[in-house]
Amino acid sequence: MTTNSVVLYTHLTQNPSPAPVKGKTFGVRPAPSTRRYISVAQKFWISQTGALVWVSLSVILSLPWLRDLSEVIGFVSAILVITFIAYVPGYLVAFLAVSLLVDRQPPFKVSDPDLPITILIAARNEASNIGMTLQYIANQNYRGPISVVLVDNGSTDGTADVALAKARELKLNLLCLREESPGKNFALC
Repeated sequence: MTTNSVVLYTHLTQNPSPAPVKGKTFGVRPAPSTRRYISVAQKFWISQTGALVWVSLSVILSLPWLRDLSEVIGFVSAILVITFIAYVPGYLVAFLAVSLLVDRQPPFKVSDPDLPITILIAARNEASNIGMTLQYIANQNYRGPISVVLVDNGSTDGTADVALAKARELKLNLLCLREESPGKNFALC
């Protein structure tokens, strides 16, 4: 055994947790995940299969209902009524339920982000409401810097002035732009 391997062997036998040794990190491999990754296509087909099984069971269970209803309104009408009252909604709910059971969301990669964000607000004649909107933004529980860009979309009630005054009061970073053409599509381009 070389000196490096003796140091590593001694370290690993005395302390089984991985630790850096002479500029390198040695240690035990992490345990493989017990959960198997299911691709989106596989999740889709699992959900489709579950929904079709549910609809098949629904069809079998609804045969007495179909028979009774077809005596009153006719066979084709009974099939249409039952299809749109029971089969289609049942299929949709079953597909949604199975897809939610199969699709487990991974944990957030960053649990408490602090990257700077910018909030874009298109407003036209919102002087009475813009202060409350800015108050809600200022009350956010976000550690990173928040900037607000207000696009005043041809307001005639002083929306931008009210927003600037409220932003100064709340110590918000606010930039006001003016767009004369009415419509959010113009304000946000």
